[in-house]
Amino acid sequence: MKLTLKQQTDIKQLVMRHGGMLPVGSLQSLLSELDETIDEFMMAVLGLAGEFAVVPVSRYQAAVVALGETGNLYVGANQEYAQTGICQTVHAEQAAVAIAHQHGETGLVKMAINANPCGHCRQFLFELVDGGRLEILVSGAAPTTIAKLLPHAFGPGDLKVQGGLLSSQQHALQLMGNANDDLLLKACEVALKSYAPYTKAYAAVVLRTQGGVLFAGAYLENAAFNPSLPAMQSALVSLAVSGRSVDEVVAAALVQVKDNVVDHEAAARLVLKALCPTVVLQVGELVDKSL
Repeated sequence: MKLTLKQQTDIKQLVMRHGGMLPVGSLQSLLSELDETIDEFMMAVLGLAGEFAVVPVSRYQAAVVALGETGNLYVGANQEYAQTGICQTVHAEQAAVAIAHQHGETGLVKMAINANPCGHCRQFLFELVDGGRLEILVSGAAPTTIAKLLPHAFGPGDLKVQGGLLSSQQHALQLMGNANDDLLLKACEVALKSYAPYTKAYAAVVLRTQGGVLFAGAYLENAAFNPSLPAMQSALVSLAVSGRSVDEVVAAALVQVKDNVVDHEAAARLVLKALCPTVVLQVGELVDKSL
């Protein structure tokens, strides 16, 4: 199916207004109006999702549209950051999962992608609740699943972790000092839902724009560790799919668990310095009251 320019513009505006999400009510109305299946619609809006890519390094736009168990759609696009290590890159699949997490999604059912997912992303997606069953749609290929794309996978079960990414998280975290700092308090609130079952290194980042709008992201961990998504990148994804630029960021705050074996601060400062050199990163420490 092909969307008209007006339809594309209207859908993109709706997605930005909802922070990277197309709500189920709006989606059902569009499917009825267009008389198309959900799979056809997801493939049709991949080009729109790719417009949220930030790719100063590769110049290649990767795009994802993911369907949640709630019926909401989430968009994702790759994010690259010049003047930092290439390892800081966010893949489109990770971006879509981060947006789903920020909206409280409970699981993903299927994902349309404009190219076959790389090994890094297959590992990241396997971490999801029932990740092996996630249906993958790529143009020109028969639908498949992550389990088929990643045979003999290593995941949460191998490390005795129940649930998975997007399962409900509510940690007993408390902010040390700075109890009246609104940015750190917001970051603490987001960190309560951070997914870090292997290290307990819960963390979150909040960015504030010139207009006072907040964009937040939590640390999302992976059993294989390397595909884990840092909190800073998660927040930057939220900023990008809302149609905002890093040039608008005027303040940033990171919270992380005190004295954890994982330290999120150094990498977060590196990315922030490259993108927003005049913005100072506030750092708050969290105490895990469950320990």
